[in-house]
Amino acid sequence: MNFFQNSEDLLGSKEAEQPGSVTDLLRLAAEIRTKLGGEGYLIESYLSRFFQAVIASCSQEAVSDGYEASSELRDLCFYALDAASGDSSPHKHRSFQLTDTDAEAETHPFYPEVKQHFEESPDQSAQRFTVVNWHYALLSEEFLQYAMSRFLSDKKENITEVLQNADLNMLYDGISAVVREPLMERLNRMLKEQFLAVPASMGFSYGLSCALLDSLVYEDSETGKQMFQLLMDDCSETLK
Repeated sequence: MNFFQNSEDLLGSKEAEQPGSVTDLLRLAAEIRTKLGGEGYLIESYLSRFFQAVIASCSQEAVSDGYEASSELRDLCFYALDAASGDSSPHKHRSFQLTDTDAEAETHPFYPEVKQHFEESPDQSAQRFTVVNWHYALLSEEFLQYAMSRFLSDKKENITEVLQNADLNMLYDGISAVVREPLMERLNRMLKEQFLAVPASMGFSYGLSCALLDSLVYEDSETGKQMFQLLMDDCSETLK
């Protein structure tokens, strides 16, 4: 598939399947409220608490979180490079987002992988930023797995707390008992299409991918090549 022939292949088409309108969603909610009679407040409470739960897992924030988390890997790469040369003080102490602490770089959970990678992979350049971006790119997939685990764990705690306070399951069952479950299933489907189209995990992964692009297009001052070209050259060597 050549998705550069049309900008819509990259950005998405306005004709692509779109979620139903908010008006349709609220019209259905109003219908459910009418059927609930004197207990109409239940559907209002259900929607309010659902919206709060979605805010706790907002994908927009997840993209930013992913991009910002990438700085941890970059800092660890700088530290490993400096440590190898006996000068680690500039990057020794950092505030790490994923661990939510000010910590020594050596104690970061992912540092052993970074250190091992530097020890097993000889530097391909004398240029400091080239070396860091080289290791950063090659470690990015493994770091994504680590960072995603931490991110989902933190988000799960936040959402679990919101859901426990919200009693959404209890509200769902109570409303369904009166209006019948098919109406609530339809409402939930519309809520998901409208507000949960992009999972938080996908947003976080995308943020890290955007940060990876910064490394891949970094230009080495010695060779004039971008990082992705240097990595391709290295791949070609392994194919011989």
